[in-house]
Amino acid sequence: MFFSKQKKRRNFFRKAQVAPYQAHRFKNPYFRAKAKAPTWPLAAAGAAIGLLIALSSFFITAPIFTISSVRVEGAETINPKEIRDLAEDYLSSRSLLFFKTSNRLFFNEEKMRSLLEDKYSFSTLDVKREKQTLAIIFKEKISSFLWLTNSNSYLLDETGSVIRATPTEETELILSPPLIQGPTKIGGLIPETVKILVFQDLANKPISVGDAVLLENEVYNVRTFFEAMYSAGIIIDRFELNRSIGSWLKAETQEGFDLLFDPSGDVLQQADNVLLLLKDQVKDRSALEYIDVRFGDHVYYK
Repeated sequence: MFFSKQKKRRNFFRKAQVAPYQAHRFKNPYFRAKAKAPTWPLAAAGAAIGLLIALSSFFITAPIFTISSVRVEGAETINPKEIRDLAEDYLSSRSLLFFKTSNRLFFNEEKMRSLLEDKYSFSTLDVKREKQTLAIIFKEKISSFLWLTNSNSYLLDETGSVIRATPTEETELILSPPLIQGPTKIGGLIPETVKILVFQDLANKPISVGDAVLLENEVYNVRTFFEAMYSAGIIIDRFELNRSIGSWLKAETQEGFDLLFDPSGDVLQQADNVLLLLKDQVKDRSALEYIDVRFGDHVYYK
């Protein structure tokens, strides 16, 4: 009786209270799990980078963005192949170590212009892209003066500034121009070529494009003196000078004698003095070595 087993009563209230706690996973408040970051931002960033790489590859490699030809207009005395070769060398160079400058995105018009102007002197110069063609359109500074110094040769403009260097073949053509031969149209005349005056710098000073080797008034006076002699039948082959000791010039004539004159003075008066001396005092020009008209009315000859 005393040890009889009693039946347990079900405690529905307690069971109802415990059930919610048993339904959840246990979370230790001291070791809470970190919330997982969403993955879509990484996926979006990866897609954007991939799209950027694809677009960059397209713009860099697509033929439509590549300058594939060079057009040169305006060459008169300059060999257009020289201009084209200079442009193609630049287009084949690299920009930012990896990219060719032939790509329109990396082509620099000012850099191309600078390369051309370092080697040549132009009256006008236009460098522009026309779709896949690089157009170089210019107008030359026409020269009628050749400057020889230190085994190199250069063309000068009317102001006495260096226009460009001349290759050996061009220099030889200037110094020994070919004779114009062959038939002409009925009543036609053989075209007159512009005489290029040749200067030999005895000091052999190195010069560059853009340098002024003569004053503008000296260039004009030399041309005036040459034309005065030419009109009198005296042909001058070249002028010699030494800028280290002064501006006086020696003109070598085809007849074998020299004319010493001062291009900073009155060259017409000096030309008149030469002709007057030849007329009145020199009977045999073959024995003449020089005529010196640098000192006003005082004329010397040998």
